[in-house]
Amino acid sequence: MGVSRAQPNSPSKGLAILPVLHSDSVRIGSALYLNGFGGWGSVAHGFNSPGDQFAWSIDLGAAIQLVDWSNEAWLIGVTNMELTATTNSPIYFNPKGGFWEEGLLYAHRAGDGFWEAGYLHRCRHDVDNGDTNEYRGIPSERTLIYGSLTAQYHFARQASIDPPLPVFLPWVGIDLYLVREDYRQPASAESALPNFQNILASISTGATYRNSLLYARAALGATAYGVDGSFFRKFSSISRVLPDVTLEVGITGIGEMATCEAFVGYQYHGDDASHPFPTSASFLTLGVRLRSNTMVE
Repeated sequence: MGVSRAQPNSPSKGLAILPVLHSDSVRIGSALYLNGFGGWGSVAHGFNSPGDQFAWSIDLGAAIQLVDWSNEAWLIGVTNMELTATTNSPIYFNPKGGFWEEGLLYAHRAGDGFWEAGYLHRCRHDVDNGDTNEYRGIPSERTLIYGSLTAQYHFARQASIDPPLPVFLPWVGIDLYLVREDYRQPASAESALPNFQNILASISTGATYRNSLLYARAALGATAYGVDGSFFRKFSSISRVLPDVTLEVGITGIGEMATCEAFVGYQYHGDDASHPFPTSASFLTLGVRLRSNTMVE
């Protein structure tokens, strides 16, 4: 549950956060606290992204199962971040932007899967923009702050801490954005579209398939933007809809506590959120990820 989404520009890159089911948690009406934890981290190299903005991507994330009500309902906290960098430096690594995402989510069993709902807050900031020669004395900048009410349904769930393989975990979701801010430098970029101040809603879907050796992960999203940012008019007219795609295939090495994934991937963003004048991005990635065997798929 939680951060599995393609849009907009989520650091999780389609990963799903799943509640931990404990076989010994059978007390009716009881609650267990802090009985689940998961995390991940990855390093990826992107090829031919616009302006080299995604030449490097380093992300870290964690999920904590705060409350478990008898293996039927869960309260989960999640946080994750991504640092992007270009190759424009003597060490082939020049940090340029950071994405953050934090949220609190409630999940409940439903049929063979579970639904979840909560709030996710995100922001994106530039770093190391002192490269004035690159921008003729005016460092470019784009700062985003955008939070949403989120809801998802996962059609399957982990059967235990060690689920049998293979697994197939599809999901669908929707986000309604309440907090919306999009600051640009230079000022001439402020009126360029799309603008996150007009962001309305996203729909997304995806799935992970895994066996003992290989895995594939996909997340597809579409985000609607309104004509302006006014509250009462924002859903009256949609000016544009932008797609986002994250695809990965790779090999896995499964250990007792964690799994290592070596992958090749493809990303497309209708707005890469990194340029003052919004730019679409399409690029390939090559990377490695380490993730816990609990809560993260």
